[in-house]
Amino acid sequence: VTRLTYQSFKEPSLEEWVFVLSQQPEEEAQNLALDMELYVEGSLDIFSHKTNIQTGSNFLIYNVKKLGDELKQIALMVVFDQIWNRVVRNQKLGKKTWIYFDEMQLLL
Repeated sequence: VTRLTYQSFKEPSLEEWVFVLSQQPEEEAQNLALDMELYVEGSLDIFSHKTNIQTGSNFLIYNVKKLGDELKQIALMVVFDQIWNRVVRNQKLGKKTWIYFDEMQLLL
């Protein structure tokens, strides 16, 4: 499904991925698409759209303080994935990457 999504959309969002998933004939795909509705159309749709964060900047701040407990864990996973991708990309370019965490104890 992910491959099909990238064939149809240049930079697909979760909403577009679920749309492609819902078009699949398998019952499992249909069930998963239904389960994902809450995350693309419901109250937890915060991550289903394209980002408004300028990830090309040299200095990024991610603040998840105001997110509820339901979203905080997935938000942190998204943030850590973004950080990891930046570290890997910078390493390939021979750039050092500095990461600072404020109030790390909140993540434990």
